[in-house]
Amino acid sequence: MMVRHKGFGAIGVLIVIALLAVICIGTAIKYHNMGVQSETRLNIAQDSSKVVLDSTFATVRDIAKVPQMYADDLKAVIDATFKGRYGDDGSKAVFQFIQEQNHQLDPEMYRKIQQAIESGRAEFKVSQQIVVDVKRNYEAQLSYAWSGFWLNLTGFPKVDLNSYNPVLLDSTSQQFNTSKGQLIFPE
Repeated sequence: MMVRHKGFGAIGVLIVIALLAVICIGTAIKYHNMGVQSETRLNIAQDSSKVVLDSTFATVRDIAKVPQMYADDLKAVIDATFKGRYGDDGSKAVFQFIQEQNHQLDPEMYRKIQQAIESGRAEFKVSQQIVVDVKRNYEAQLSYAWSGFWLNLTGFPKVDLNSYNPVLLDSTSQQFNTSKGQLIFPE
């Protein structure tokens, strides 16, 4: 003969509910941590790009021995060069700025400055590609059904992802906006 205990069914249901609650809380914590990690990596990647840009400025300033009173102006010119205000030949703007400050450069110094700018651009490109990759991965996590559900449930994204766009030449942005390309060397 089988003996049935009245409260056993209710206890089993409570155990199942408690187990499901623990699983849900654990999953929410896991995806919350994933969101924190993704946004932290995004901030680090963008800060790294800023460091590369600043380092390039410092290197050119040191090579050209630009007086401190003109250093902020030189930094603005280099920043504009990297952000494309002067196009692909932006490094010419740096040389023009240095000459306008009556700073005489010998050919060897021109070569060193050009190498510093080229090296800085290459390093900046890599740092910008990292920002793009980290952002792309985070956006994918937000778009996936399972991780997106849990990330949104825990309040992610907490940052404006549009503020993590790559730094592009003005001409590149214009070409993408108009869907019309331009020749690199116009006729």
